[in-house]
Amino acid sequence: MRLLLCLFAFCVVVSADAFRCYQCNSDQTSKCVDDYEAFLKVCPSKSIGGKAHKPIGCRKTDQHVGAVYTLIRECAYTGENLVNKNSKGSTGVSRTINQCNDKMGCNDASSITFFAPLVALAGYALLK
Repeated sequence: MRLLLCLFAFCVVVSADAFRCYQCNSDQTSKCVDDYEAFLKVCPSKSIGGKAHKPIGCRKTDQHVGAVYTLIRECAYTGENLVNKNSKGSTGVSRTINQCNDKMGCNDASSITFFAPLVALAGYALLK
């Protein structure tokens, strides 16, 4: 029973380490623009070119195609931190990209990863 409780405590601490980003698309829900708090979700690992990648940040893309505006909030698996990076595509297409790993929706909680095994061991010792 003690071992089961320790494993549970370890899982709780490790799950706190999960990288979270807002994940939504204004084409699918208008709430993605101004009411996006409900879309904070854990970013899964993703296969890119047959290789598993962990999320490295969060990305927000403002896209204009002619008069149509789309906002995309997602996990980032490649790239670097960006602030208002503009890109132009074919006629009438423009994007502004922001990518971060250091603020709300960009929590990497890296310090928890180091302490997770220590917390599990301490929990086990206390229950012993």
